Amino acid sequence: MNRSFRHLYTPPEPLRIGSLQLSMPLILAPMAGISDLPFRTLHRRHGCELAFTEMISARSLAYGSRQTLTMLSISDTDRPVGVQLLGNDPDMLVRTLDIIHTMPFSLIDINAACPVPKVTSRGEGAGLLREDPKRIERLVGVVVRATHLPVTIKIRTGWDDDSLVAVDVARAAESAGAAAICVHGRTRMQRYGGRVNRGAIAEVKRTVNIPVIASGDAFSPRLILRTFEETGCDGVMIARGALGNPWAFQDVMQYLTTGEYSDRRSISEICSAMHDHLELCCEYYGERGGTVLFRKFFTWYAKGIKTGRQYKERVFSVTEQAAMKAVICELEQANPQVLPLYEAYDKEMLDSMPDSHGRAGSS
Repeated sequence: MNRSFRHLYTPPEPLRIGSLQLSMPLILAPMAGISDLPFRTLHRRHGCELAFTEMISARSLAYGSRQTLTMLSISDTDRPVGVQLLGNDPDMLVRTLDIIHTMPFSLIDINAACPVPKVTSRGEGAGLLREDPKRIERLVGVVVRATHLPVTIKIRTGWDDDSLVAVDVARAAESAGAAAICVHGRTRMQRYGGRVNRGAIAEVKRTVNIPVIASGDAFSPRLILRTFEETGCDGVMIARGALGNPWAFQDVMQYLTTGEYSDRRSISEICSAMHDHLELCCEYYGERGGTVLFRKFFTWYAKGIKTGRQYKERVFSVTEQAAMKAVICELEQANPQVLPLYEAYDKEMLDSMPDSHGRAGSS
């Protein structure tokens, strides 16, 4: 079903990050345990242009962790791709560049946004937001001086509501030579709950002269349009909105340019995407490893499918590719009702929420 919502918004210019020129202002986010090569490959088949690796521990990479090196895998079609590094030690970050520079990465991102306690307790990820912004300036500056690649940083609005430091951190990153900054519109204490603070992202955009990429609640074309309108950002990073939805990029770009998008996928389309994703996982991780890994992705694909729950419960005991394919085929043959992809998100987060002009549900 195509949905049409008239809007007067003019899509932003193609996004440029340092020397990297993109044709669209959308980016597939780095997500731990998610953004591997199979996931990125599937999204590229449906319109994604720039994607990131999973979050990479600089310390693990510098010490030659085999598992971490595997997370850096790139294919010939997986371009352009950025690598996101987690760390708070400038020397350790620089040591990773000897490895990164041997691979065809297009840019480097520094993670100052991860809210997970085991990360922040080490002063990494969003833990950096509790430090003097000058420390982030030094951290970014060291990496900028040691690489020929554009360097970006992903942050949050602050540690909590009493320490909204995004503007100060953005200034520091820009002074250090960052090519762009991505702002997730929540504090670390919010993690992924509560409302996104688009006003804080807009304030960063008004403050710096480098591209600002907005992150948070990018679940639907209309929500992403609202983000562009209310923040003035140069791009939007799609994270959880891409889970179980490889069509996210093509839908958003269609809406930004035409005012229309498809809000419903057939069970055949969903099952076809599942088959493709499963095959990519098994090619990359081997049959058993790929099948076991795919089980969590199955749950996201099945989220909007009536009767999907009974299939989700079954797949968590499946370890063979053929058996997983059989479950997917059975689901397709059952032809259950499929709910609209974006309608629930729009009703919860958009239609009841006034825009910057006080109008509820206007797009």
